[in-house]
Amino acid sequence: MPAALATAPGNRGGPVRSVPDISADADPFTGFAVGLLAFHAKKHLPPSYAEFVVGGTSLSSPTVAGMVTAAEQGQSGAFGFINPAIYKLAGTSAFLDPLPLTSSSPTLYRGIVCPAYTCGITGLLTNDDQSTSLLGYTGQVTLKGYDNMTGIGTPNGPKFITALRGLEK
Repeated sequence: MPAALATAPGNRGGPVRSVPDISADADPFTGFAVGLLAFHAKKHLPPSYAEFVVGGTSLSSPTVAGMVTAAEQGQSGAFGFINPAIYKLAGTSAFLDPLPLTSSSPTLYRGIVCPAYTCGITGLLTNDDQSTSLLGYTGQVTLKGYDNMTGIGTPNGPKFITALRGLEK
């Protein structure tokens, strides 16, 4: 991890933990549908059903958990705490390393318009703001290798599963 990402502001000494460890799709616009069946307190009314799209950690966490579960299939035991395993795989083809946006990045990747019916007001959601002068700059950036936006990267599907299976327990 780059030292700049492990340095606490102020006079607190020593390195600090930076998050996240890994990244996965959390975009509600590419999310998955969840169905909700609600039973009414008045027994004579039929249940109602609704679907909604999930994003955020409600999307990314089960996606990664599903890949880890797939890797555990046929193994002699569960992996347990997965962090040591994922850091052993850092820098390998088990992870994709999202890199910073550049002037040659497609404009589609730089931001999206969030309509008022979704966000309450029409707004522009920007991605990977590398400039500290931008309004709303948070310090969340992508870098080559570890960064505080995508961690060591995004699990690379079947390559991630195969690599986990190949680690000694």
